[in-house]
Amino acid sequence: MNINEKIRYEKDEHLTILRVTESAYLIEDDRNATAYVVTGTQRALVVDTCFGYENYAEVVASITDLPTIVVNTHAHGDHCGGNGYFEKSYIGEAELPQYENATRPGARTDGAPAACPAEVLHEGDTIDLGDRKIEVIHFAGHTPGALCLLDRKERILYTGDSILGRTVYLFMQNSVSVSEMKKSLLHIKEFSDGFDQLATGHGRTLDPVTYIDALIDACDTILAGAPADRFGTIEVHGMTLPCCYYPGENDMQATLIYREDLVR
Repeated sequence: MNINEKIRYEKDEHLTILRVTESAYLIEDDRNATAYVVTGTQRALVVDTCFGYENYAEVVASITDLPTIVVNTHAHGDHCGGNGYFEKSYIGEAELPQYENATRPGARTDGAPAACPAEVLHEGDTIDLGDRKIEVIHFAGHTPGALCLLDRKERILYTGDSILGRTVYLFMQNSVSVSEMKKSLLHIKEFSDGFDQLATGHGRTLDPVTYIDALIDACDTILAGAPADRFGTIEVHGMTLPCCYYPGENDMQATLIYREDLVR
């Protein structure tokens, strides 16, 4: 595949594969999931595994025959649903309870397990792909143990759902407070000399780093309670929740959706 070439995965009409750089591939499931494969000289990094409606190991094998290391940015089913096709994965420590009890939308009926065993990654750990080491960064926000992954060679930060250009959910059962989210965003900026683009959890291509400052500003706006024109409400998961608007994908209005009890 050439860079920026996009193909339909032949075994599942819902999946497309986009080559975004020399070594990085974006896998999009049009049922609303995104994952990545990053190829090194000795190993490939699999960042999330979508829903698991398909044999995800075969999807990865259509891109590379390198040995794989699976890392889940967090434990939601649209990011680890295909884990059962691998021997093990890596995840943030605070994600383990959710991972072990997650309902995975693509739960299979072909005898494959719903999940593989997971080992813990911590801030400062690295993942050796042969030609580079991917750095692990903890990001408490959307979920408490979420991970971001920094590839300094390609200058890409893989963010999962921690930083998004359309909607960030800060209302999940185990989401952290707005002030904690802001601390995580400021922490990510400490690594900003290492990346120029974001590979986000529901992106359609690589995204700009401007989302980080936009989300910091949204957190500040929520904590200040003003100005009024930055706020609205949105219906999601059967609830009416407050949101704060920020500049997102294609300069359109994105939403940081939160719970009132997390404004601190």
